[in-house]
This record gives sequence, C-alpha cells and structure tokens, in this order.
Amino acid sequence: MLYIGIDWAADSHTVTLLGAAGEVLESLVIENRLAGFLTLIEAIRKHLRKLEPTATSDTVSFAIEDQNQRLTDFLLAQGFQGYLIEPSRMKGYRLRYRSSGNRTDPDDSFVLADVLCRDHDQLPRIAPDSEVVRALKTLLRDRESFVRDQTRLTNRLIASLRQYYPEALGFFEDVAGRTALDFIAAFPDFAAASRLSRREVKRFLVEHHCHRETQLERILAVLGSKPTPVPAVVVRTKRQQALAIIQQLRMVQAAVGGDRDRGSRSEAMSRNTGSVHEPPGARFDMAVDFDGHHSNRSDIDADVLPTGVKTLLRVATDTLVQPEKLLGRESGRPGTDGSIN
Repeated sequence: MLYIGIDWAADSHTVTLLGAAGEVLESLVIENRLAGFLTLIEAIRKHLRKLEPTATSDTVSFAIEDQNQRLTDFLLAQGFQGYLIEPSRMKGYRLRYRSSGNRTDPDDSFVLADVLCRDHDQLPRIAPDSEVVRALKTLLRDRESFVRDQTRLTNRLIASLRQYYPEALGFFEDVAGRTALDFIAAFPDFAAASRLSRREVKRFLVEHHCHRETQLERILAVLGSKPTPVPAVVVRTKRQQALAIIQQLRMVQAAVGGDRDRGSRSEAMSRNTGSVHEPPGARFDMAVDFDGHHSNRSDIDADVLPTGVKTLLRVATDTLVQPEKLLGRESGRPGTDGSIN
C-alpha cells in the first residue's frame, strides 16, 4: 500500500508519500498544473515498483482537505482511492504530532498521509462525480468568479457616472441592467439624453420589452430636472471610461448569464404566451466543453436525473445564458497517459 498526503495551495501542492508501515518514502512540492500532476504520478510509479512490483492503482490512497481540486479529479481518474480530511479536523490531528498545533506545510502533508495510514477506515471516501455533476460544479464555480467581476465593474461604472453624469443613476432602478446599459451607451451624457422626446424614450423602452408607464415617467422626470454642472473636459474623458466599462460589463454579464432585466422580459413573454413556466418533464438539449474536449449533443430528461443533479441543473439553467452548452451525457474525454495500470 502507498499512502499520500496532499497539502494543497493555489499555485503548488506539498505531498508526502508513506509506505505500508508508515515510513516516509518521499516528500515533494508539485505545481498545480498537469506537469506537476505527472511529476507526482512518476513518483508514485517509482515507489510502487520498489514496494510491490505487481501493484495496481487501487493500492494507492491519498488524503486531501478539499475535494474540489483539479488534482483530486486527476488522481481519482487514475483509479486511486481518495479520502477527505476536513480542515476543521486537521487542528486536532496536528496535536498528535506536535504540542503547539502551529501550521507548517511539510508537516501538514505528513499528518494527512499518516492519519490516512492509521485511520483510513474512519475517514470519508471521496466518490468520483459523474460527468454531469462535475461539469455543473465547474461551471458554477466559474460563474462565482464572473459574478465578482460583475460587481467590481458595476461599482466602477457607478463611480464614473457620479463624476460626470449623475443623472444616469436615476434613470433605472438597476444601473447595470441590460436596458440601463443600452440606454447609457446610446445616450452617454446628459446633453445627448436631454434631446430625447417622450415618444423616443417610449420607443426605446418598448424595444427593450419594458412597457411600464412608471419607468417612462421616471426617465422623463430625470431628463426634466436641472443637470449637475460638470466641466466639458471631465464629461469627455469620463464618458469614454464609462463606455469602456459598459463594454466589459456586457461581456461579463454574458458569461454570468443573469438577465438583469428578467422582470420586464418575463412580463413580455407572459403577455405573448400566457405563461413562462417550464412544463413537467422538460428536456434539456445540452453539450459540455470539458477540459477542452467537446461531447456529442444529447437530450437529458430532467425527470430521470437524481435529485442533487436536478438541483444543480436548475441553478445552472436559471443563471447561465446558454444552457445548451452546459453538459452532455458523454464526456468525450480521452484517456490520461498518466495511468499506472
């Protein structure tokens, strides 16, 4: 048996390999990318050949504090047995080996490996996710990153508008909504917006599926107010900045897929169809692009999916702009050349 402790980090991982009796075979630091993963595979192969020349992948076990790591998926794909040791339990385990409980990277990788060697029957196993769940989890983690970018860009846009076009902040309830962004991009300063007639504003709103009279009156009230005096040079420079931020914000929103104007669009859909609810047993036509490999497009019946997958699927289809590119029944992923079989 070979026991591996992995103390993960963003850029690199500290790894300790123990033999069946708990003896330290090797400690190494690997990069958090494929080249580093293959370095670990070579180390595993080397020690397995010495310990058990006929050993197979199921004689290798590893322990890690976070199962949502690329390395975890890579090692599970080799047929290794994965075990999770949650961070909240690590402090107690460290006390077995030193009195202070202070954290150092090499010690933690050893603690993980040694606990695995001694107590593997008491640790929770890491079950490999299906391709459906793995694709959804990956996309949702990526979406969280885009949401943070969206918040940052929205704050930058608000700061820019306050300096040269504060009236724009009063046109719509959500300045980062699609209709608001289109309006500001089309009329990027107060002088341009103030020339609009009531009919022109209404036509703009109708084209954006907004039929609320209150929204029309809100914009007209702002346009009818006395503008804040701003030097022309500030207007020119900040206008360019605001337009650049809007362009970036649109790209991030497309990646996030959240329709900031969903209320008005749903209103229009309800008016045209009488309902926007999804029928029972709806089928999702989806395809995944996972690790750069495209799967074949296939239909997935929502009624036959496990409950956990249904939940993730509904979150994804509610938040991603193109659910048809989300996942597929087959991964289409080629075999990994790091297999030890």
